[in-house]
Amino acid sequence: MNPRCTDLGPASYAHVIHAYYGCDTGCCGHIAYLRDAKDMIIGDSGFQFTHPYGEASDTWAIAFCGQFWPNIPVNLARCEVLDD
Repeated sequence: MNPRCTDLGPASYAHVIHAYYGCDTGCCGHIAYLRDAKDMIIGDSGFQFTHPYGEASDTWAIAFCGQFWPNIPVNLARCEVLDD
């Protein structure tokens, strides 16, 4: 998979947040973000209609981010994973 990235700087870490797709759709999922040392967003996964479905949040967040950026550490403190 080819994540959307800019050329602002080298990646420092990735994290994932829960998000909604469009206004009033009721659809939700997650987006992974790639950040540099200045905490600027330098890439994202795009919206993904996916949830952990009972898997441990930390384990799922690492796997979710890893599918886009396999060699980038995941900042679990910045992650917001919901299973709904």
